[in-house]
Amino acid sequence: DIDNRLDELSWSYRGNRDIQVEITESRVAVFSAPRDWYGGPERIWFTVRDPGGLKDSSYVEVEVEPVNDAPVISGLPEGRFKEDDSLRLVLDEYVTDVDNSKDELIWEVSGNIKIKVRIDNQRRVAVFSAPRDWYGGPERIVFKVRDPAGLVGRGEMLVTVEPVNDAPELSSLGRIVFKEDGQEELKLDKYVKDIDNRLDELSWSYRGNRDIQVEITE
Repeated sequence: DIDNRLDELSWSYRGNRDIQVEITESRVAVFSAPRDWYGGPERIWFTVRDPGGLKDSSYVEVEVEPVNDAPVISGLPEGRFKEDDSLRLVLDEYVTDVDNSKDELIWEVSGNIKIKVRIDNQRRVAVFSAPRDWYGGPERIVFKVRDPAGLVGRGEMLVTVEPVNDAPELSSLGRIVFKEDGQEELKLDKYVKDIDNRLDELSWSYRGNRDIQVEITE
């Protein structure tokens, strides 16, 4: 401006939709956009006005280029399932990705010790199980999800296997022969096992005898 100093001029703008514009006190235009948004170009008009009201306008085209964002895992629940049962988790419910569809993501898991985790990446489902008759935990299970560009999101969940009472298991007692007017003993503890209870917590009964008498001692 041949008549005014630059700090005497006032600036305004118009025409922007999603792109945000800020004009600072030092007469710098700063462009930004909402989080995870890209697009354009948008034609933004700038008008400069002098103290006498005279003005001029020109425009700039502004475009926001996409940048690949990592997928985000959130909301993983605490997992619980019964001994000798399983737990199914639909992974799509716990991931977001602004750049890729969920069927483009690859899942993996780590951190499990006793608990087994099988991931079906086609159906995007995780199935938890445990060895037979085992219960315990919680175990901290770490999930990773990777997008086609290699960016990774991470999440954790605690998984516990709850105990279920199992019936005692009795092995074959075999055959007993003893002399007339005699007797024979059978040590019952040798033939039974129970993963949930001590042997002295078990109660015994019998049936099927006719003439032979049976007594179970303490």
